[in-house]
Amino acid sequence: MALDSSLGLTIVSLGDDTDVAQRSAPGSASLATTCLLDDYTHAMLNALPQCPRPITPTADQSYYIRKSSNPSAGLGLFSRHEMQAGDLILSERPLAVAPASVLGVDNRKLLEGLVERMDAATRTSFFALANCYSGDPLIGRSLGIFRTNGIGLGDTMIFAREPDDPAYVGVFANASRINHSCCPSAAYHFDLHSFMLHVYATRRIAADEEIHVSYCANLLERTSMRRQALQSYGFCCTCLACANSDISDVRRARVDTSVTLHMPPEKICVVCEEQIALLEAEGLQLLGEYVEHALFLVIANIALGHEDRAAEYKEKARRWEIAIRGRQANFTNTELARQTGLNLAATRITTTH
Repeated sequence: MALDSSLGLTIVSLGDDTDVAQRSAPGSASLATTCLLDDYTHAMLNALPQCPRPITPTADQSYYIRKSSNPSAGLGLFSRHEMQAGDLILSERPLAVAPASVLGVDNRKLLEGLVERMDAATRTSFFALANCYSGDPLIGRSLGIFRTNGIGLGDTMIFAREPDDPAYVGVFANASRINHSCCPSAAYHFDLHSFMLHVYATRRIAADEEIHVSYCANLLERTSMRRQALQSYGFCCTCLACANSDISDVRRARVDTSVTLHMPPEKICVVCEEQIALLEAEGLQLLGEYVEHALFLVIANIALGHEDRAAEYKEKARRWEIAIRGRQANFTNTELARQTGLNLAATRITTTH
């Protein structure tokens, strides 16, 4: 069965209730993608029109690969040129996709079967990736590479019938090489219709700077907690936050979201500007707290008649939206913030006359 024969998609059964989908775009030099899908997800993907869309050629590559700046890490991605928040770093289809629920030792043979069905070029790229579990004979090579390099594909790959339906992870030839930092400079976004992972800058990245994402679920936790969460990856984070943990832990504990519209605009500006500066000093521009404070500053500055300042924070919010949501970016919040500021300004004029 083919998802879309015009795009060269084929399905290879592994038996029982699971299928492997091999996806590739005609005329593309990109590697094929082998997917281990449950029946329901497979059926839902079949129902999506033009999924996956043909790959659109991208501009010159914005990154190169070399040894990481962290001695305990492997290879890493580095920026060829300066980039700003919201700039696209890379887009690529996965080498393989599987439910997170099958990444246990009991399913080792299932994943080995998935890898066996890859074409030679894809399999070579897969086995070239790091394996933090190479010394564990129970896990094996294929499962070890999946566990080390798997990137969560987010809610777009969950067609839920039940609350515990599986989330999916993908392994990528290049994106999976992006190393961790507790002060990340990039974020992932998976686009289902193109079946591609897009990586966007979340803050300024200098030319020849290593690009980092976060492997931690909570970057506001103390350094000791983050180190514990990263133990299975087999490296020691050397970012500025970890190197200066006494200072960083205190600053991250001060991140706050208690601002409300009941505060005077002048107070909102003082509090939110301090929070924005704090988050930028910690390299945490990808957090939701960052855009929340930026939107409050749009409101407060418009209410005070400071259009230039409002435009500065509106641009920060716009770039955050692109970096975090990619092609699904929705700028409704920035426009709503502007209108709220105008309404607040009108109220202030009325109450002062």
